[in-house]
Amino acid sequence: MAAYAWLTGPSPLPPLWSFGFQQSRYSYSPESQLMDVAARLRSDKIPADALWLDIDFQKNNMPFTVDPERFPRIPDMVSQLARDHFHLT
Repeated sequence: MAAYAWLTGPSPLPPLWSFGFQQSRYSYSPESQLMDVAARLRSDKIPADALWLDIDFQKNNMPFTVDPERFPRIPDMVSQLARDHFHLT
């Protein structure tokens, strides 16, 4: 391991938030469900660090897309979650 680390460099440490509580379930759809969960976590003072989205935020389950009907304001949603100290995964 030492020789490999010397050759490639040591691996970086993961971000501290990645060790915290992360809320996930099969899916949140529409975006209001995710925002309700985020609000509830904060109101109940549960120290959550990340919220996970599953495939239902995508349009027809296609990678790198967002369903505009279920998540019409995704840039605003991401910004609001960041202001509330959530990481979106």
